[in-house]
Amino acid sequence: MGALKLPDILNSADKMIRSGQINQAWSLIKDLSLNQLSRDRLLELSNLARRVQQPLFALQALSKFIKRHVEGTDKAKDEEVLAYVGSLIKLGFFRESQVWLNSLDSNKNPQVYDLKARLYIAKWE
Repeated sequence: MGALKLPDILNSADKMIRSGQINQAWSLIKDLSLNQLSRDRLLELSNLARRVQQPLFALQALSKFIKRHVEGTDKAKDEEVLAYVGSLIKLGFFRESQVWLNSLDSNKNPQVYDLKARLYIAKWE
């Protein structure tokens, strides 16, 4: 990582993922300190982590916002909920994924349809 700044690290990881260098991208982002990142950067990191097949890390990046949402102390952004649900589906938490997806307005968030399709495919028996 050296002298790279956070935006450069995240951009580099994205480029690595796009070129199929999944392990290298994960090596680049796995040691970032979640406590020192802004809310928007945590969302970006969560999406990158999910794309490198690290859904637990992705959930961890967003957990404080989701927890506050559930507690009613702070509403999670729809983008955060969508990213969270994407990781829940990868981990097999289908019921919880469905509940979260049902809480979102699919007219405002067309990605809900994509995630519902992924959910139905993932739980296909």
